[in-house]
Amino acid sequence: MSYTLRYWLIVIAFIVAQVLSLTLGIVFGLFSNMSLETAMSMAVIIPFFLGAVTMMLLIRNAHPLMRPEKPRSNIGPTIGWIFAGVALALIGQNLGFAIQSGLYGAPRESENTMMLLEVMSSVPIMLLAVVIFGPIMEEILFRQVIFGKLYKHMNFFFAAGLSSLAFSIVHMEIANIFVYAGAGFAFAFVYVMSNRIIVPIIAHCLMNAVASLPILLEYLGYDVLEMMENVEQMTQFITPLIGVFFS
Repeated sequence: MSYTLRYWLIVIAFIVAQVLSLTLGIVFGLFSNMSLETAMSMAVIIPFFLGAVTMMLLIRNAHPLMRPEKPRSNIGPTIGWIFAGVALALIGQNLGFAIQSGLYGAPRESENTMMLLEVMSSVPIMLLAVVIFGPIMEEILFRQVIFGKLYKHMNFFFAAGLSSLAFSIVHMEIANIFVYAGAGFAFAFVYVMSNRIIVPIIAHCLMNAVASLPILLEYLGYDVLEMMENVEQMTQFITPLIGVFFS
């Protein structure tokens, strides 16, 4: 099967997953006894799982090198690029937030994100879609397919910018384009540097896991606010000691 056909099938699989999610949401809402949150989570988890598996099968043994002159990174550098991707994505998002705030005020709260957080706080199994299935689908489509094809015909910044724009449009978050671009550029960068699509996939999963951690801790009965206050107190105590040590 040619790369072009595989890529079109990936695009179709992504679209089908979104349509199926909407359809199941309506069906579960009308014909099941599930709570609204449970119905929404199941309507996302099932098609996202099927979509992620389908897309992974489509790219199996079909990984064109982003940089043909450079071999894929070995296990050590691959792990390093994964953690670099998480750090760069978080930095990129904060930088995007700052740019957006400077241009036209603080970005509005993401309705998409707020809805997901609300559902996850009630039905933690939704984390599977947010932390695993979603990132797999998104990185295969937006990084390997869209960014990968664009990168062969234009420079890194244009390719990463356009793929990030597509990413924000699909999430209906065009108003927060700079925030999405921050993460998009980071994931595209580690993809190019490692020559492995698994790197941005795992980095994206870890970033979403970090963002979702407070919800999981709260569900398990931990007082997240108290934990944050304890961390802040520890930081205030340790910082002077570090200063004395290095003085």
